[in-house]
Amino acid sequence: MLRTHVLFNQLDQHNNNQGLGLGLTIVERLSALLNHAVEVKSAVNQGSCFKITVPRGLAVSNTDSTQSYLMADSAVLLKDKVVVIIENDVDTIEVVSHLLRCWRAIVYAFNKIADALTHCPTCPDLLFLDYHLGSGATGAEAAAALRNQWQISVPAVLSSADRTEEVRKQAIDAYLHYLPKPIKPAALKRSIKQLIH
Repeated sequence: MLRTHVLFNQLDQHNNNQGLGLGLTIVERLSALLNHAVEVKSAVNQGSCFKITVPRGLAVSNTDSTQSYLMADSAVLLKDKVVVIIENDVDTIEVVSHLLRCWRAIVYAFNKIADALTHCPTCPDLLFLDYHLGSGATGAEAAAALRNQWQISVPAVLSSADRTEEVRKQAIDAYLHYLPKPIKPAALKRSIKQLIH
């Protein structure tokens, strides 16, 4: 079976968009898994339009116990659990927040440690932290500050596109579960199950 890998790049290197391109990467991977082609129409200096055609789904049979179990598992994975996200990238916040809410979590998302310390109303059950935060701060520092505020070692995932040994060591030393970017839903689900189940 042949597999095509599609690479998405930003052509304008002088804009202020600091995104990592996770959105299109996630779309391409999910589309490939579901065997749905991603179509693109692009014009120079005008932009690009992406399209996916998805067939109408069929109702799940009551006799399909395996499928029902998998759906139920996702539906209760984080039921009524509070998750705090501290992440620099707006697109990543949107994608991860949506995923966690699909798993029934109550999500509070911030891009600064100080905002999380000030505005999170309750001690969370899980932290999802970017490694590189603004003003030189790190996710490890965020975990320490939040755990100190609530006086509890809140389980935490540290996510980064930096795959160096130094970052992994910092995660281990801070009792954080390291998860490389781009975020894969299955990998995040495994991490969550290890941390809070």
